[in-house]
Amino acid sequence: MIGPPTPTAHCFVQGTIAAIATNTPQTLFTDEVRTPASVFDVIQGLHLLLDRGGSGIWHLGGPHLINRYELGCLIAESFGLSNTMLQPALQSSVPLSTPRSPDVSLNSQKAFALGYAPQPPQVALTAIAQAASQ
Repeated sequence: MIGPPTPTAHCFVQGTIAAIATNTPQTLFTDEVRTPASVFDVIQGLHLLLDRGGSGIWHLGGPHLINRYELGCLIAESFGLSNTMLQPALQSSVPLSTPRSPDVSLNSQKAFALGYAPQPPQVALTAIAQAASQ
C-alpha cells in the first residue's frame, strides 16, 4: 500500500523520499512486480466489502502491475524530486536474507467486479504529494 506517513509507520513512499533527500542510493528491482494501491482506496474497498456482505478471500490491490523501480520513479516525479539516487537492479543480482517471489501482485478482479476502483499509482502519489505540500 502507498499512503501518507502516519505517526507510527512509514511506507515505501517515505523511504524513497528519504533516500533521495539524503542522497542515499536506493536499489530497486525491475524484476519484482506488485500492484500498489492507495491506503485510501483500500479503505474504500473494505467498506465496499462490508456493505455488500463480501465473504471469503478478497484482494484489494491496485489497477496496474508495476515494478519497484518504476514505482520509485513515479514517487520521485510526483514529489518533484530527481530519480538519480534510484538504481535499477535485478532481484537475482542482490543477495537476500530470505528468498521472495518476484511476483507479489494481487489479483483483484473479484473486487473490481464488485465495484472496487482504485486509482492508478500516479494519481494516488500526486494526491499524497499535494497533501504533503500543504
